[in-house]
Formats: sequence, C-alpha cells, structure tokens
Amino acid sequence: MKAISSALAPRSPAPRILLRSSWQTVNIGDIGHTPGILRLLEQYLPEAKVTLWPGNIDGSVRQMLARHFPRVEMVDGDTDAAGQPIQAELRAAFTTHDFLLHGSGPSVVAQNHLDAWRRITGKPYGIFGVTIDPVTAPEGKASEGGTLVQLRQQIERLPADHLDPLLRSVLTGAAFILCRDSLSLGYLRSQRIPHQLLGFASDAAFGIAIRDDALASEFLRAHRLEARKFICLIPRTRYTPYHLVHGTAPTTEDLRRQMISDRHLEADLAKMAEVVERWVTETAHRVLVCPEMTYQVDVGRTLVERLPARVRSKVVWRPNYWMPDEAVSTYACAHTVVSMDNHSPIFA
Repeated sequence: MKAISSALAPRSPAPRILLRSSWQTVNIGDIGHTPGILRLLEQYLPEAKVTLWPGNIDGSVRQMLARHFPRVEMVDGDTDAAGQPIQAELRAAFTTHDFLLHGSGPSVVAQNHLDAWRRITGKPYGIFGVTIDPVTAPEGKASEGGTLVQLRQQIERLPADHLDPLLRSVLTGAAFILCRDSLSLGYLRSQRIPHQLLGFASDAAFGIAIRDDALASEFLRAHRLEARKFICLIPRTRYTPYHLVHGTAPTTEDLRRQMISDRHLEADLAKMAEVVERWVTETAHRVLVCPEMTYQVDVGRTLVERLPARVRSKVVWRPNYWMPDEAVSTYACAHTVVSMDNHSPIFA
C-alpha cells in the first residue's frame, strides 16, 4: 500500500481510486482478488474513496461484494476500438478519479484500459500483484511447464526485447508494478523495465477477510461435517478447459491442452484418492470434495466415483459451485485443506 500512497501523495487528501479488477466469476480465486484488495485499501488507505470497475461480474458476485463492502461503488463499461470509454458513467469515472489501480491477475489483464487511462487522463496508475508469464501462458510455449529452476532458465534465455511493445509501454508508464511471483519480477528485470518501478506484492486474495458463517454452517450440519474433523479436497486438471466452461468451440490450443490434461488425469486423481483413503482409514473422519472453479464440480465427482466403497461413505461431494465467503468459512472449520489449485490454500 505504500506504493499507492506514494503515487497519490500530490493528490487530494481524500483521493478517488478506480479499481480495475474482477476478471471472471467461474473461479472463486478470481472473485476473491477483489474483496482481498478492497479490504487492504480499507485498512491501509481508509481516507480513499474506491470505485470498482469490474471486468466480468454476475448478480451473485455483485450482491456479495455490495453486502461486504457497502461503501464501494461500482461502474460498468468498456472502451471502444479507439480506447475511448463507451458508457457515460465510465467517462465520468475517468474524469473524477485520481488513480487507476489494476488488481491481481494472471497477467496485466486490462492493459488496453491502462493505456486508455494514461492517454485520456494523464493521471497515474499502478499494477498490483500480477503474474507476467512469458513461458507457460502464451500459445506455443512450454505447455507442460517445468520446475521453478527450469522455468527461470527458460526466462533467462529470452532476448531483452521479448516483451510485447504495448505492454512494455504500459509498464514503463506505471507508477509501480508489483508482481506476485519471483519469475515475473526476474522476467521484467531482464526486459529492462526500470527497477524503481518493480516490487513484490502477494496475490490480493491473501487480503480476503469475508465470511458467510451461516451458509457454511448450514451445509456442514446437513452433511455431518464436524469442525476440525474433516478435510477439504480441491481437485483440478492440468489446464482449465475454458471452452467447456464457457460453452465455446475449442481452438487447436484448447484441444492440445485438453490432451495434456487427459493424459495426466488418472495419475493426478490417484494422488488425491490416496489422501482420501489414508485420512479415512487412519482417522475415521470425513472428507469434503469441493471446487475452486465451476468445472471442478464434475472433476470432484469423477474423483469420488473412483474411490473404493469402503471409504466412499465418508466422503461428501459438493454438487454445486459456491462463493468465496462461504468457502472461507468452510475452510476455517476444516482440519486441513488439500488443493491442486492455488487460491483455496490462500483463503485457508
């Protein structure tokens, strides 16, 4: 938060921050970025007036955020091909706000909007807790990943002009760039982004503090899950099948990634099944198989169906997706959270 305070220092004593966040709703981790950063802003910059400019938000997420952050306004909209805000309320936000803050994500998701902001307003902007992945994310790169050492070596071999020119320009014009991982920081340093702009900030989901104890308690009671006597398991595939999640025709890249996921699925689920069997056998306690993303509801069912009958009676499969506040309350009651995805352990 010091980086934001420094960028706002010459501004009014009650600065207005436009927060660009909320990239998708099919992942409680991506939903959780927003309440995480809002809580941090409330705690460390209580004088600021924050307006959320969400990228993708549905009714249930909007209601959840309004319930937990009643002082935060929301402004919807997009920019046109020329980078101009389309909606009147977004044009007004560009005029009235002092600073644009890009929230956590797997990339600089809204780089075009940062570019529009700087060209139209000339006001400062910053980037908080992002990954900038030149190796495993783009099409045609190292699809099956590698160890941290291997990935770092691949990044170090990239030419100094590897960074996309528009992204380089947007990054160089920022008041600060806070990466959520060391590989991204190393990459940007190797790409000669000015060191004074670079720093580390944890994924904004680490700031999450919202809970729905009532809803969680209702589910736990209904399924005889006693506090500290059950574990949560979150399974996933190697790649998120976004074509299935969004009901779109698969691209060649989607099909290639699906093939990789399918090739590893049995072995990956076998590891989770072993956890279930040992936990049930050694403790006689129960297991909750639950999702971090919408598609993982079905992955969880596949895991449960593969379990031997002698342990299956101790396993609860959650048949529906949920919101981060209920998940946080559930994880708080669990003995342990065992996850193949990253944000559930953060929430826990």
